[in-house]
Amino acid sequence: MTFLLTSQMSRIILLLILLMEITSAGGKSNVRKAQQEEAFDNVEDQGPVAPEQGIRGGFPVQRPIPWFVSFVGDVVCGGVLIHEDMVLTTAHCVDGFQYPERVRIGSLFRNRGGEVRRVRQGRTHPRWNGIIEEGYDIALLKLNSPVNSSYTPATVNSFGNVPRRLERLFTVGHGQQETGGAPPDRLQGLLYTYVEDCEPRLPAGVYNPTWFLCANANPSRGTCPGDSGGPVVVNGTNILVGVNSFSPGDCNRQQVDVYSRVSTYYDWIIAEVCTLAATPPTTGCPPGCLFAPPQLFTQGFQAMRSFFGLEQP
Repeated sequence: MTFLLTSQMSRIILLLILLMEITSAGGKSNVRKAQQEEAFDNVEDQGPVAPEQGIRGGFPVQRPIPWFVSFVGDVVCGGVLIHEDMVLTTAHCVDGFQYPERVRIGSLFRNRGGEVRRVRQGRTHPRWNGIIEEGYDIALLKLNSPVNSSYTPATVNSFGNVPRRLERLFTVGHGQQETGGAPPDRLQGLLYTYVEDCEPRLPAGVYNPTWFLCANANPSRGTCPGDSGGPVVVNGTNILVGVNSFSPGDCNRQQVDVYSRVSTYYDWIIAEVCTLAATPPTTGCPPGCLFAPPQLFTQGFQAMRSFFGLEQP
């Protein structure tokens, strides 16, 4: 009788766990929506990030951007802080698992200032095959320790309809200011307009709106080599909508810049952050990822269901 009661109680407990899993999945979406709606509500209060004036395609940024990250070393790439010890960049910046030894966070200058952290490990998207045009040009870097709390991470956009048509965007980077030029020490910024219908401006077969988004200033402005991996945000906010993937043609004569659309990869990004971060986010993590990789949790959970007779083995 005691064993029977214990078995029944175990099934009840397991059913409660299942209910919590379902509730958590719904809560994840609600929390995500609430956070971004609050960020959009505050856009007008924050104002534009920088004035629209260009110096060979950009302007020197006047104040540090706490979520901007630059690679330290020979490879000139950018990134964006999305958690206290996690950086989002593009896969082609770390292709072949050649992750930077160190990165610099929140500085106006490429070679000084901000906070420097060692990179402990990195992960490219599992479907990245080294061909940018085939998508999945996205990667994460895990820092050896969290940054100071004054370096506020960017908010990763999860909505497929953001940015909106003709929305103003903002990007920064240490890329070349002309083809073949040296990367500037001072951080440069650029204001954009989101281009919804991008395919006519690019060679056939290189653009998929699921994987990418396009932004345009004018033919004499845009990102150049060295800006890869850097962020593009909704202007006046810290809402990250993309990381710089590629630009066709000469960097001073291009029509658009192309970014990996982070909303497409949102679930993968969050699952990896929840798994790798020293202190995972308190909301939005898939069930179980605080303790094990999601796939390991799923396998264990299915085994428990089978053991308690809730499904056929």
